[in-house]
Amino acid sequence: MDRTKIASRVMSSSRSARSMASCAAVVILAALCGCGSTTGATSSSQSSASASASHAPLTRVALHINAGSYSLAAPSTTVSGTVTRGASVRVNGHVVPVHSGRWSRTLALHIGRNGVAVAATMHGRAPASKSIGVTRERSAAELQAQATAVALRAEARRREAAAARERKTAEETRKTAAETPACTNGTYVNATGNTVCSPEQSPTAPAGATAECEDGTYSFSESRSGTCSHHGGVAKWL
Repeated sequence: MDRTKIASRVMSSSRSARSMASCAAVVILAALCGCGSTTGATSSSQSSASASASHAPLTRVALHINAGSYSLAAPSTTVSGTVTRGASVRVNGHVVPVHSGRWSRTLALHIGRNGVAVAATMHGRAPASKSIGVTRERSAAELQAQATAVALRAEARRREAAAARERKTAEETRKTAAETPACTNGTYVNATGNTVCSPEQSPTAPAGATAECEDGTYSFSESRSGTCSHHGGVAKWL
C-alpha cells in the first residue's frame, strides 16, 4: 500500500472519531437539559401542592349538646355533650373538663330564661360553638310560698290601714275633747238639736264661749238669736 492510500485512511479515521465525539457531547448535553427540566417541574408541582394545602379550609371541631332548649322547675341543671377528642370546651366562659370526648357542666338557674353558650377549640381545627336556653319555672312549693307571702303582705297592709284609722279617730277625739269646753253649769239642747253648755260665771272667758253677757256670765250659744236673753243681753261677742 502506497503512502497516499495510508494517509487517506488515517484522515478518514480521524474524521470519524471527531464525529463520534461530537455526537456523544450532544447526547450528554441533551440528557443534562432533560434532567433539569424534570427537576424544575417536580419542584414546581411540590410548591403548588404545598400552597394548595396551606389554603385548604380547616376541619371544624365536632361539638354536640345532648339537649336542646328546655324548661324545668329546679334551681339547677346539668348540661352535657360530646366533642372531638383533644378539644377544649367552655360553657358560659368557664372551662369544663373533657373525658374521652365527653363534657358536662352543672349550672345554677334563676327564674326565667337562662342562656347557655358552649364553645370548643382545638389546635389545627376550626372552632365550634352552640347555644341553648334553659327556662326555670317556679315549682309548686315556690308558687305556694309566693301566694302565702302575697297574702301575708296584704294582711299586713290591712292591719296597718286599720291601725292608721284608729290613730286618726283617737286624735280627732282628743282634739274635739280639748276644744270642747267643760260645762260647769250644765248643758241644754239648742234649737238645732246640739248639746250646748249653759251660760256660766267665770273670771275670764272660758274655752268655747261665744259671748259675754251684761251680768258677767259667758254664753256658749251657737247662734246670735236669743243669746244672753236671761242675762241682760250681750255685752260683747267673743
